[in-house]
Amino acid sequence: MTPGMYGTSQTPRGAPTPFVSGMGMDDDEVGGSVAEKELPSDWLMTFPENVLVGAMLEFFVPEGESIGYSDGAYDGQVGVFVTRLDSGARYTRTVTVKLLQDGKTLGGVPFQYLTPVRPKPDEHAVCLDRSHSSFGKTAVLSSKDGEECMLEVFDANMGNPDMEFLKYNMIVKKHME
Repeated sequence: MTPGMYGTSQTPRGAPTPFVSGMGMDDDEVGGSVAEKELPSDWLMTFPENVLVGAMLEFFVPEGESIGYSDGAYDGQVGVFVTRLDSGARYTRTVTVKLLQDGKTLGGVPFQYLTPVRPKPDEHAVCLDRSHSSFGKTAVLSSKDGEECMLEVFDANMGNPDMEFLKYNMIVKKHME
C-alpha cells in the first residue's frame, strides 16, 4: 500500500493539519487578492461604456497637479457619466459628464480629473469588480463594514435581488433618474 493513501494521515497523529481559512479562494485572475483590489487609475476608459452610464463622478485635483479641470471651476461638483472619447494614445482620453447641480452637459473632460462617488447605505451602486458575478449590475448598498460591503444585486429588470459581498472600493454610486 502506498504511504498516505486511503485513510493514513500525512501528519503525525494528533498534529494539527495546516489550514488557512479562505486560502486562495479570494484570488482574482491576475493573482492579487480581493483585499488588494482597487479600481485602476484609468477605470473610466477601460470598463465597458454601458456599465459606466449613470456612474456618479466628482471633479477633483489629481495628485501631482496644482489646479483642477478648467482652472478648478468644477472642483467638488458631482456629475454623471454620459459617454467617453478614446481616440488613441496620442490624444487626450476624455469623458462627457452631466452636472447634477445645473444639468449642464460638459464634454471633453480629461478622465484624470474625475473620481468615483461612493454610495451610502440604501443608495444605488454599480459593481465594478470584473472577477465578481455582479460585475456591471445595479445594486443597493445594504451595509458597509470597513472595506467590505453587502449589496442587494438586481437582475436587468431590477428584480430578483441577491445578497452579495464586495470590496467597497469596487462599487460606484449610480444615479437613478
